[in-house]
Amino acid sequence: MSDWLQFKDDTHTPEKIAAEINTRLATRQANPVPDIPAYGTMSIMPKLTDHDTQQLAHHLSQANQLYTSFTTDPNLADSAATRIPLLGPLWKRIRGEAHNLILFYVNRSMAEQNQLNTHLIGTLNELARQNVALQQQVQQLQAQIDMQKQVASQ
Repeated sequence: MSDWLQFKDDTHTPEKIAAEINTRLATRQANPVPDIPAYGTMSIMPKLTDHDTQQLAHHLSQANQLYTSFTTDPNLADSAATRIPLLGPLWKRIRGEAHNLILFYVNRSMAEQNQLNTHLIGTLNELARQNVALQQQVQQLQAQIDMQKQVASQ
């Protein structure tokens, strides 16, 4: 056993700890965590034309248009306090810096929220695309069943 791990404990010896680490490594190597592929930059919204999916198409379209449209620019309206000689410009500057401080933290939070939104909208687009493909497949299979019923009844 190497001397890189030394301490005095009868219950947890370096040999037992090293054996546990080797066991866990072997288990992890035998059962690797699967790589989860990304959808790419963004899964494109599918064309939903079926009458039953109009509501889904509308809301999915709205989500695709809005998911990155956050505006956090400072919007400071003039007030009577900013027009006071000498103190007005000082108050305007303090007020602006206070807003910038708040916007710093809001923008950090919004960046994380935007990443989440990108993943969620991409997932919704992909699920909608798969749903449309499954509906088309079901319709084709139903048409085949109907055709086989007609052939069998003749």
